[in-house]
Amino acid sequence: MGELFPDRARARNSDPGTSHAAAARASCNLRDSQITVLAQFASSRKMTDEQLVDRINEQKIKTTDSGIRSRRAELAKAGMLEECGKVPLRSGSNGRLWKATDKGNTYLEVIQW
Repeated sequence: MGELFPDRARARNSDPGTSHAAAARASCNLRDSQITVLAQFASSRKMTDEQLVDRINEQKIKTTDSGIRSRRAELAKAGMLEECGKVPLRSGSNGRLWKATDKGNTYLEVIQW
């Protein structure tokens, strides 16, 4: 399987936000299901896959729990989300905590989510 965003425009970490916005606008064509997942992390929200699934299910969005986790994994691979810690889950085990990266937040701003 290839890259999620092949031949995409890029911006360096040191580039200003306008460069990141232009790169996102020029090259990131996320599917609606990916945008739905990414949008849950807007405004510095941090959550586990368990919390993400609960949040999307509360909104009555038609999808599966495994589909939600798959979209989150795709977004992490694309650099839109990153792991930022671990927290206890309902099961008692530890789960990864995720948050949007600057790239993810910039994308949401560019598409005016």
